[in-house]
Amino acid sequence: MDFECSPCFVDYTIVTKQETSSTDTEFVTERAQLKGLTHLPGQYSDSPLLSSGLIDFYKDIPEEIIKKLYKIYFVDFLLFGYAIDEFHSNK
Repeated sequence: MDFECSPCFVDYTIVTKQETSSTDTEFVTERAQLKGLTHLPGQYSDSPLLSSGLIDFYKDIPEEIIKKLYKIYFVDFLLFGYAIDEFHSNK
């Protein structure tokens, strides 16, 4: 997100995470004064979070690769409050 959306250079009004989008919908529509004027579908039916935990998708990836991904996406981890601990401590 940091690379694609430049959150440090664009004055976004609201930033949400995909994981909480279904619960953020009401807040976003009220804040934008769109309540009753639009529909946000919430969590997509094919969301991996509906079938299993996010960690399950990374369990077979070597820890070295996890660490490299963490370095690449470090700013995103900070921006969205993610921690690498849960991804490499279960190996």
